[in-house]
Amino acid sequence: LIAVNDDFAHRVVLIDPRTNSIVWQYGHKDLKGTAPGYLDTPDGLDLLLPNGTAPLHIDFPSATVTPGRP
Repeated sequence: LIAVNDDFAHRVVLIDPRTNSIVWQYGHKDLKGTAPGYLDTPDGLDLLLPNGTAPLHIDFPSATVTPGRP
């Protein structure tokens, strides 16, 4: 799966490269907000291992990848 930070559409999606389709989404396309299920211009994401640890934090505005959470 490919994780995509679709910041100006206010969502984060997972894409299956075999089918080129979105298989998971958090946020509502083109609707920003602060309520649960909504995002407001997300600018990064944490990749979590199954045990809940975050080996990588990706901050898109600065294009930096750092170990763990910021």
